[in-house]
Amino acid sequence: MPNKQITRGGQIMVIYAVASISKDGKHTHCIGWFKSYEEAEKEVLNDTADFSEEGENEYAVIEKVDDGVFPISEVQKWFRADVKKDDEGYVVDIKYKPISAPEKFKGIINFSIG
Repeated sequence: MPNKQITRGGQIMVIYAVASISKDGKHTHCIGWFKSYEEAEKEVLNDTADFSEEGENEYAVIEKVDDGVFPISEVQKWFRADVKKDDEGYVVDIKYKPISAPEKFKGIINFSIG
């Protein structure tokens, strides 16, 4: 079967995959993918589906991924959970804020698709 690239309007199709990452960096979860960066960013900034798991997943990353076998994410945008707790220690609000890539994750790619 010939190798074909899926295109729309002459452009190669990509997805924007979102991964949540635990505080220690040992656990990553692909929590979804979107057709545009703007859609992915909206979900991350609002923690819409509580993928932070009450603050346990300290980081989130959006990766631009091309189609194909063993794709490599070209672009990463990093976020860190800003967790607000009440006086008793219960989480009352979580918002992700954009950050530079954490030092411990620099040079690592494909968090969202493995």
